[in-house]
Amino acid sequence: MRFLFVLVIALVLGLLLPNPCLAQSQKKNQEEGKELKAKKTESDVVPDSKSKTTPLIPPLDVKGTKPRPLEAWDLPTELDGKVKLKKIYDFLNDKSKTPTGGDKALEYEFKYFDHGAVTQAQIASRKGHYYIVNWATDGPAEPLTLRFDYRQKNTRDKVNTVEIPYQQAKGSMKGTFSVTGDSYTTDGDVISWRISVVRNGKIIAQKKSFVW
Repeated sequence: MRFLFVLVIALVLGLLLPNPCLAQSQKKNQEEGKELKAKKTESDVVPDSKSKTTPLIPPLDVKGTKPRPLEAWDLPTELDGKVKLKKIYDFLNDKSKTPTGGDKALEYEFKYFDHGAVTQAQIASRKGHYYIVNWATDGPAEPLTLRFDYRQKNTRDKVNTVEIPYQQAKGSMKGTFSVTGDSYTTDGDVISWRISVVRNGKIIAQKKSFVW
């Protein structure tokens, strides 16, 4: 009976008092759990976008555009206020494209440009464009060139050039350019033009058609 009483007391004390081995085992398990949780947390962290290192991308190599080389007709410009193209009168001497409509002034223009032409071949050779240029220079007498650059309908971008040299240009002067005969018949109407005064290879005065 006494033995049975002692056994009951021992069992009660065992339940109430902590077991050192069990406590140590539980503590070890808790520490391992914390360590695993910490590792998992570190691997799941998303880096801050501000602290993220972005590799530098070199800028695009943008090369400068080379200046277009001047064509034979495309002279450099150095305008001189003393040289002026005062008036340019252009006339299309082709009755199929310039009807007179009974206008006496236009009829006179055709007679003027056809003057001296007798045969049909001669009259045909006079058909085409005429440009009468009045210009002047206020400077001293010097060698200058009146220049006419133009494009025609059938040759498009091709630029033709005609020049009138003046060995002693001074005061008021006049020059006439024409695109007639086979050039007009074959290559068509003049679609754009530029008239200029040139000194030493540079344009010092100029006027252009709207679409030049």
